[in-house]
Amino acid sequence: MKTILIVDGDGLLARSHFATGKDIFTKDNVEVGGVDKAIRVLMRQLDMWNAEYLFVAFDPWNRNTVRHREYAQYKANREPKPEGLVYSKKILMPILESMGAVIALDEDYEADDLVGAMVHRTSPANLVDDGDTWQAVVSSHDKDLLGLTDYAHVVVSPPFQTETLRAKDVETKLGIVPARIMDYLALLGDSVDNIPGVDQCGKTRAAALLQKYGTLEAIVAAAQRGEIAKKLGDALRSQGNRAIAFRDVMRLRVDAPIPDPGTCGIGEVKYNQLLPLLLENNLMALHASGVANAKQAGFL
Repeated sequence: MKTILIVDGDGLLARSHFATGKDIFTKDNVEVGGVDKAIRVLMRQLDMWNAEYLFVAFDPWNRNTVRHREYAQYKANREPKPEGLVYSKKILMPILESMGAVIALDEDYEADDLVGAMVHRTSPANLVDDGDTWQAVVSSHDKDLLGLTDYAHVVVSPPFQTETLRAKDVETKLGIVPARIMDYLALLGDSVDNIPGVDQCGKTRAAALLQKYGTLEAIVAAAQRGEIAKKLGDALRSQGNRAIAFRDVMRLRVDAPIPDPGTCGIGEVKYNQLLPLLLENNLMALHASGVANAKQAGFL
């Protein structure tokens, strides 16, 4: 069995950037400690899962993805990213490539879509190679990616937690099966992404409704028949179809273009590219510590 670590690059970097206990700055006083932390966390995950394949997906720089084209106000209320985080992303991508990782960024799709597409491609039903099976380890904290545990070969391994999640764990944790994650999130809404939910519908109610009716469409139909009473029923009757539409905006585009999984084997370190990047950005501690300067200590 082949193991591929599939990483939400923006999620890993953002959490690393805002973590405490890092004080690394470039000569221009731009904070880049998140790059150092992100790479160290990534190393631990590669070692933990003994992964020989690595795919790191990033969000595009623009705001013209398929979701933005379907919903113009998607993520419109987000504050601009700090300068250090933007700069860190610009240097993290070439650093990872020079260390042997395969990275991907597509102007039409978000990182979550690329992660989902790689999971889809490595599922037994979609293999077209020599028959080797895959274990797909998804490195992310995003709730929408928990739905990927519906694929039997997937485990979600949040990069800053010891907890790992398979389908049964998601069901225990949230009270819903992984296949209904998007229905669940559509009921709740997401203020970060500017996605409205259904009034009166918190986590407990959303899970209970999905347990009883199975799908978002069935919940809305039940409300229209008068089976769901009081304010929640009123909210579902007036906002249910909107929630269905927003669920379809949020869904993972597993047909997004990605490299063949077999080409994502971790490559040799390209020192002539890596060392100047580390030196220029005051990140030579990665080299000195052995994280990024030896094949056996870095990306295998």
